[in-house]
Order: sequence, then structure tokens, then C-alpha cells
Amino acid sequence: MSVCAPLSVNAASSGNYSTYFGMSYDHSHVNLNHYGENMDGLHAQAGTDMENFGIKGSATSLSNHGEELDNYSFAVDKKFALLDQKAYIAPEAGVNYARYNSDLLKVTDFGPEAGINLGYNINKNFAIETSYRHSFGLTNNDINIDQDSVNLGLNYRFD
Repeated sequence: MSVCAPLSVNAASSGNYSTYFGMSYDHSHVNLNHYGENMDGLHAQAGTDMENFGIKGSATSLSNHGEELDNYSFAVDKKFALLDQKAYIAPEAGVNYARYNSDLLKVTDFGPEAGINLGYNINKNFAIETSYRHSFGLTNNDINIDQDSVNLGLNYRFD
């Protein structure tokens, strides 16, 4: 799973939007049909929060005992402020491309993802965020990649 969160809810900067970049530790459970594997790695994300919604892209690189999984996703989220704008919760939906590689198997997959983010604004520029996401592999392969991921990380907001 991966965790990253924007620094502030509906933060206003020039043009009533704000841009952020974040890094997090990611722990995932990856299913390849009936075979499951736990994997860990780094999750990077960048996005823009606008007045009514946010858009973001992310990349995750996971590994475990010679097996590797790379994810690339694009998502839209909607932040809801908590604790007088100090915290937020943000459901998200998007698309995910995954590439799995081991000594025995190479699989790529594409499909939808859904998740929830919970964040706390440390100050104007930094936020800590945790996330849960589930991605569904839907391409017409013999083996589809389904993934549950949780992450925790830090985002920096540019003003």
C-alpha cells in the first residue's frame, strides 16, 4: 500500500490551485490470479489540487525476493476538510498500468483503481498522508494483476 497526501485542503495559490510532490513507503499485496505476494517499495506522486477536485499521477516500484512490480497511475480525487482544515479525507478513482517481472513470469495489466487518502497538514508546505488503493487488472491476459496497497509518506506543496 502506499501513502501520500497533499499538504493542504483546497490550498489557494496563484489561480486558486496548488501543486505538490510526495514520496512514501508502500506495502502491497499483489495477486496474480490465485498466487499472492507481499511486496514493498517506494511510491512517488505529483499532482495539482484545484478548488473542487485534484488530479495526480504516481509511480511505484515494488520488489520481493527477485520479483518486481512497477505501477503507473493517473487519478482524480476530492478532498473534504477535517479539523478546521488541518486534516482531510479524499476518495479517489483512476486508472493503473502494472508491470510484473520475475524469473518465471512477465505480465503487464491495465485497469481501474479506487482508493482513499487521509492526510494531516503539518504547515503551509508539508503534509503527511496515508492511502489505501485497490487496482483491478482487466486486460485480456491469462493472468490479471490485482493489487491492494497501503502507503505512508510526506508531500511538499509548491507555492
